[in-house]
Amino acid sequence: MTHTSFHIALLLLLSSMQWLGSSLASNPLHHSASVGKVPAIISSDPTITSLSKRPVLQPKETVPPKIECTLKNPQGKVCVRASLGVEYVVRENKKNYYFNLNPGALQVTGYCGSQKSIFSLDFDGGHLEFTFIKEGDVSYVSTVKALLRPVAPCKNCQSLLWKVDEVKSLYNEFA
Repeated sequence: MTHTSFHIALLLLLSSMQWLGSSLASNPLHHSASVGKVPAIISSDPTITSLSKRPVLQPKETVPPKIECTLKNPQGKVCVRASLGVEYVVRENKKNYYFNLNPGALQVTGYCGSQKSIFSLDFDGGHLEFTFIKEGDVSYVSTVKALLRPVAPCKNCQSLLWKVDEVKSLYNEFA
């Protein structure tokens, strides 16, 4: 998948919120959720570093499995509905390694607000987070954050936290 088609697929996927307006913003704001304005997602959850299983990077790219999930507000109304496949591409010593998210190992967390929602996919050894903003009838993604703490892909690798070069979205169905 080319970088252009990746960005288009990601943009289409991320526009799948139920309160999505009639169009996406042409000039979205680029700001992150501020700690003072957005409540903690789930403060009692263990941190990623305390989880026992860690992702195993693969030397070859494969199609990620389809993930279907929703995020609901405290009243039970769905604010985010996603149907996606996610692949992390990690570069170590000029070589690419791959990790696909497993739908059975994910926990969906987040925050549903009237103007801002945060949709997170948490798993042992990593995290993927999308921040959605709504301005009138227009909704868009302002921030995408990704973290991956995999098992070292080689015997001499020193790093425990790898930079995520790409997060690919291969499915883009909407609710």
